[in-house]
Amino acid sequence: MQERIVRHIEGRTRMLAAVSHDLNTPITELRLQVELLEDGAARDDMLESLAELSAMVNETLNFVRGDAMQEPTSSLSISAVLDDLAKRYRNLGHPVNWVGAEPMMIRCRPLALKRALGNLIDNAIVHGGDAALSLWREGDNIRIEILDHGKGIDPVCLEQAFEPFVQLAQHRGREDGEIGAGVGLGLSIARACIHAHGGELILENRPPAGLCAVVWLPLD
Repeated sequence: MQERIVRHIEGRTRMLAAVSHDLNTPITELRLQVELLEDGAARDDMLESLAELSAMVNETLNFVRGDAMQEPTSSLSISAVLDDLAKRYRNLGHPVNWVGAEPMMIRCRPLALKRALGNLIDNAIVHGGDAALSLWREGDNIRIEILDHGKGIDPVCLEQAFEPFVQLAQHRGREDGEIGAGVGLGLSIARACIHAHGGELILENRPPAGLCAVVWLPLD
């Protein structure tokens, strides 16, 4: 049984690596088409998004291959990162509550951290219907909370949620096979990234609200 599970996980990992690799071709084609558009803010925004998407695909390849993240670190304001993420989701019509916070500097891999936080916001929106973001200092760390107003998770599954390929849609009040269940890598990638930054990520049920993702990261 254990050998069969290992083979299953290895097979899905190889499949994910192949899909991630193949995504580079349409991304390149899209970029070439966008470059033909007239100069303007919309064109620049699309090119920036495609460049970020391409980098994320490459980072996913590194993750499934077990490689260390190659993106260099830099010092930035985590509140500015949350500003950018909230704006992006709101522009897409998603209910994200974020009132802003004072600048708090951390040293991180910006793209990797943005992807990790984006995964947590995605999880909140898909399974809980919304995302409320909070940020404050806590000693020598910053604390980020991403709260939704869904049904939460069965307490016995809170840690299991971080395992690769685990899909917990049925534990969050959704039907098996419903669109939005995902492939079960978002939380795994988020926790691996946050651990690589010297931080921690946990999930907590917060009745009468839903599930809360709590992130700690060291201040710069």
